[in-house]
Amino acid sequence: MRHGESDHNVSAVYNSDPDHSAYKVSNLTEKGKKQARESAQAIRKMLQGKTVAAIYASPLPRTQQTAREVSVVLGFPASSVITDNRLTETRMGGREGQPAHRYVEKDEWFPDKPVGYGGELTAHVRRRMLDFYHELMMKSQADNNPCIIVVTHGAPAYLLIESVVGSGDGARLDPAGFFIINASQHP
Repeated sequence: MRHGESDHNVSAVYNSDPDHSAYKVSNLTEKGKKQARESAQAIRKMLQGKTVAAIYASPLPRTQQTAREVSVVLGFPASSVITDNRLTETRMGGREGQPAHRYVEKDEWFPDKPVGYGGELTAHVRRRMLDFYHELMMKSQADNNPCIIVVTHGAPAYLLIESVVGSGDGARLDPAGFFIINASQHP
């Protein structure tokens, strides 16, 4: 699941690295909170009475807030949300805090040469997301493949879906959008 709409989405600035001097906290907007609750309601319907075994979230405030909104709707203890640093946004280096419109790449979330401005390579994001996924699958196999919700960001979600399912077509998630990966079909 991608986080709901947040301040940085509205202002269209790069926001990825709390350790960067240009980072500003980006919280969910009221619309983002509503999006998260609506997605959680859709997930609840799809679960058909099954329970959620765990909710994992990126450490950034917007994903933590999304996870809390989801947990409330699903009756999952918000205090039980697990933070995993591998789920964080693609680090944008020197572009942190900058307006996205200042850059003219075909797709600003997948820059060709992010190292030139201190950003994170797509291959690194893909690797950390796959490491997280494989670790999660090893843990969940012992629990007979429970329902687990992962709250992350647009690019990391896309790269995980593309890597696990084999195709990212249509997998770029809107704010609070979600994609279901059936671990029995995609171990």
